[in-house]
Formats: sequence, C-alpha cells, structure tokens
Amino acid sequence: MGRSDPLLTYEGHRLVVMAIDLNEDGNLMFSGSRDNCVRLWDVTRTTSISEKEVSRNLVSCVKWIPTTQFQVAQTGEDKILRVWDTRQMQPVISFPAQQYFQTYCDCSSDGQFILTCSNGFNGKGCEATLWDVRAQALVCRYYGHYQTISACIFLPPLKQVSLNDLIATVSHDSTVRIWEKESRECVATVDFSGCGPLTDICAWDDGSVCVSTTSMGVHHCILDSFNGKPQMTKMSKF
Repeated sequence: MGRSDPLLTYEGHRLVVMAIDLNEDGNLMFSGSRDNCVRLWDVTRTTSISEKEVSRNLVSCVKWIPTTQFQVAQTGEDKILRVWDTRQMQPVISFPAQQYFQTYCDCSSDGQFILTCSNGFNGKGCEATLWDVRAQALVCRYYGHYQTISACIFLPPLKQVSLNDLIATVSHDSTVRIWEKESRECVATVDFSGCGPLTDICAWDDGSVCVSTTSMGVHHCILDSFNGKPQMTKMSKF
C-alpha cells in the first residue's frame, strides 16, 4: 500500500511556496516563495543550505539552467528575469524589468536561451519573450494570446515534425499555441474551450504532451505533423 504521509518535508519559507526545481543530479533543490525569498536545499538532508531575500520579488517560477551546475533562472511579480549563482546565492544576471508580471520560465537544452511569459488581459501583455543568456539580451517576443500566458516551454526536437526549434505556450484564453522560435510564427493553435484557463504544459521526446486545466483535468495530446506543419491531437483526459 502507498503511504499517505510525506517522505520528506522542507521547512523554512514563511509564505506560499510557488516554485521548486531539482538540479540534474537530483541532490539540490531550488525554491521560491511569496515571502520574497529563494532557497537552496540539500534534498537528502532536507536542510536549507542558503537563502536570499529580494524586496518585492514574489517568485513565480524557477528552473535550473542545463549545462550549468550552479545557475538557476527565476521569474516573479517584480517583472524581472534573474539568473542566480547558487554558490554565492546572488543574481549574476538581472534582465531589464518588463511591463507585466512574469509568470513562468523555461531554459533551452543547451542553456543558451531562456523563455518567459507574462500576465495580461484583452491582448495586452499576454506575451512570451525569448532571452539570450550569453549576450544578456532580449531576442524577440511572441504575440497572439488574449489572456495571461501561464506557462511556456521549449519543445524537444521530434522526428515526426519537420520544423525544428519549436516552443509552446498555454494561456488563460484556453488555447495552446506552437511557435517557430526564430521566425516567431504561430504554426499551430489548439483550442481547449470549456476547460477553463490552462495552467501548465509538459512535453516528452516521443511527441507526448500533457496540458493541465482548471476545470477539466489533465489532457494527454500527441504532437505530430500534417502536410509539413505541426499539429497537436487530443488523445485522452485524466
């Protein structure tokens, strides 16, 4: 029988924990909270190794940057994308503040790019932004959603899809949009009308995609190609 009690508990934040992520080895965890703090944890010992508080930094998302052992991307309601060095627990890059709250972030597999997205309403805000980590610069933006973008990810390369370098965004407007990274073209849109705001998305190398909703559970989809263009087919619901 499965256990109903937690195996491990990590105590230290004073308000709601909004984001956690493990490093590639699974021995370190980075967390962020509405208490304006980020923390680095020893996973096995459940101890907080270090912490840092930044005024008005209500954290929304944290992601370890691939190919690095000690850097973490972090977004929050102060509208700034930061890259943290976990050795000194200090931001080594702080990108320019944006106009809208930054709700989510993801990192490319080579660690060169970070993708963020923002809140908004009636088409204002509601954008995804691509950042170049090495150049420490904004590359481009992706426009098309009508309400807050709640999550954004780099899609893994797929043999069955002819286009490379695709990204995906999910929004409170109940749509998933697939974009070509360099051209900024929206190459596919999937409508989840009736499911309420979409909250998150994850993808695997075999083309499987899961999309979570506020009122209709989690939807399993398949990303493939039709006439050379990406399409997402809804398969099942949990």
